[in-house]
Amino acid sequence: MKNKKNILIAGGIFLGIAILCTGVYIFAQHTATNAASQRTGNFGNFANRANLGFITGSVQSIQNNTAIVNNTNSSGQTLVFLSDTTRVSQIVLSSQQDVLTDGATVIVNGQRNGNTITATRITSSTIATPSRRAGGFRARGGANFNPNNQLQQVNTFLGTVSSITSNGFNLLLRGGSSYAVTISTSTIYSKQTIATIQDIVSGKTITATGTKEQNGDIQARSVTITG
Repeated sequence: MKNKKNILIAGGIFLGIAILCTGVYIFAQHTATNAASQRTGNFGNFANRANLGFITGSVQSIQNNTAIVNNTNSSGQTLVFLSDTTRVSQIVLSSQQDVLTDGATVIVNGQRNGNTITATRITSSTIATPSRRAGGFRARGGANFNPNNQLQQVNTFLGTVSSITSNGFNLLLRGGSSYAVTISTSTIYSKQTIATIQDIVSGKTITATGTKEQNGDIQARSVTITG
């Protein structure tokens, strides 16, 4: 039972990172093409746009830029429609040395206690410069991970590595907020890089975000390949 719970927790954390990475890419591309209107924008607002939906699952097949995706959270399938404007990125496993460098943009997932984060996974991104804390991407069941969750929360943060410390690094968020991030031998490291539609093939796991049609199919604006 305990192992099953750990698997569900790990799966929820990874899903949160995948959704956040997809959102980072959407935000970066939107900012690049419409910077003036985004000066007072909120990163979190991308998830509140009308008819915006997302799906995570494995690609059963893809043909003519249409992917049939087996939903991770249900037994059904969803069609994901891709186009020349679909932004594609991928998350690949990496190492501490490659991810933790001064000034790197990173997505940190872990358990927060005050101004300290114990990192379970750290993903570096070459796609976007952090805009602010990326709140709202808590892993499923995060409120139940700790009985004293008034003091400890599982969150995902987007920021830059301001300095390396003996047991981790300092994470700087836009506006000047800073967290001390601690790492351990169990911390997982990964990198988010730009990919292409050709990288989306049968058997790959993806998270797609875009316009959700009434039948649940997705006109993909952004896709993150996670495995």
